[in-house]
Amino acid sequence: MLAINKIAFYCKKYEGFELFKKEALRVFSIFYELFKIKKLTRTGLRYINIIPFIRENNIIPINNFLNIQINLPKSIPTNFTNLAIIFVSQTKGGSITTRIEPVISKDRTQEAIILDFDYAKEKDLYFYKIEEYLDESHKYHKYTKYLFEELITEDYKKVMRGEVI
Repeated sequence: MLAINKIAFYCKKYEGFELFKKEALRVFSIFYELFKIKKLTRTGLRYINIIPFIRENNIIPINNFLNIQINLPKSIPTNFTNLAIIFVSQTKGGSITTRIEPVISKDRTQEAIILDFDYAKEKDLYFYKIEEYLDESHKYHKYTKYLFEELITEDYKKVMRGEVI
């Protein structure tokens, strides 16, 4: 994806970091040859996970999939028909933005919970260090993977492993 102030590379079928990195660096090198960009204001690596669900009595069954607790005053019902959570965690080299929110297909027949983890570096960055930034971002993927594994329930892990439907 290319805009006047951005370039992004993504894949729908992730086949591992090394293949992703190789192709991303190839695309970025073409971009560099065309535009000779020297400085960057942001780099990042993003992982998006989709958890399909079916509502139960019009309620999103969050607890079937995610280990999150929301402590609200007792007067507020927690049978959520919609829920969006965004938080940003500071790391040594940047920050990780986590988004948890439901989405619905265009034909409104399927819903899913999006788990979106976005690691970013923001400051004076240089294009010639893009591979270093990509490797650093992947290093923080270990934190993202840990966060993902902690967020999903044991029951959903069984679904992911194909043990139950």
